[in-house]
Parts: sequence; structure tokens; C-alpha cells
Amino acid sequence: YKKFDFSLSITGQYGNKILNAKRMNRDVFSDGNYDEDFYKNRWTPSNTGTDYPSAEAYNSSFIQQANDFFVENGFYIRIQNIQIGYTTEKIPYVPKFRVFFTAQRPYTFFTYKGFTPEVGGSPISSGIDFNVYPMQAIYTLGVKLIF
Repeated sequence: YKKFDFSLSITGQYGNKILNAKRMNRDVFSDGNYDEDFYKNRWTPSNTGTDYPSAEAYNSSFIQQANDFFVENGFYIRIQNIQIGYTTEKIPYVPKFRVFFTAQRPYTFFTYKGFTPEVGGSPISSGIDFNVYPMQAIYTLGVKLIF
């Protein structure tokens, strides 16, 4: 609009499931810790209406059994790129220029309990989260001189 410009790119995925191996294997290794959600919502005699097992059951053979407890919804919508800019008019002795702000991957909407729902891209691990590192957001402020 007028001298402003705007662009937006959105990506997402629907209908997929993720095996959260990061949570499943937490207790296999000695440095595994429970996350806050599990700790606060685990089964206890006073909290029987929960989806999580007791910490004792979780530590025993629970994770060795085949089940869908760690299979989660992989649906997400990500703002992949957003840019807003302003271009000035040419004035004597000053070049025309454009000022802009860009955000790459500033926010992802998802319910998955891992860092990111984009996991396991290889043919043998598709849809499995083996401690995927979270996607970083990148913010850029720039000026483009137009001679």
C-alpha cells in the first residue's frame, strides 16, 4: 500500500503423527529428567484422572511395552517468513532507499510436547523425534540504498 510493502509465508502439516522418542527414552539414560508437565500431572493416589502413569510405573517396564502413549499429533502451522518494508521517494542529494524488517520462523503453532513438530526426515526415522534441535528464529533489520 502506497510506499509500504508486506509479504507473508506460512507452512504447515496436517494429519501426521509423531513418536516422541525423546520422552519415551528419558529414563533409559541416567541423565534423563521428567518435564514439568509430566511431573505436575503424573498419576498419584490423589490425582487418578490423569493421562500420565505414576512415576514408579514410568520408571519400570512401562516404556518397554508397545503402546501409543508417546504417539502425538504432529499438526502445526508455522509463520515461515514475514517482511514489512517502506521505500522512500528520491530527493535531491539523497538516494532513494528502502527500510525493512524480516522475521524468519518467528512462531509455530502446535500442541506437540517436543521442541518442534518437524522431526525425522530420513526414510527409516520419518515421524520419530530423536531429540531434534529446535528451529531458531532469525530477525533482520535492513536498509537498501537505491541509486
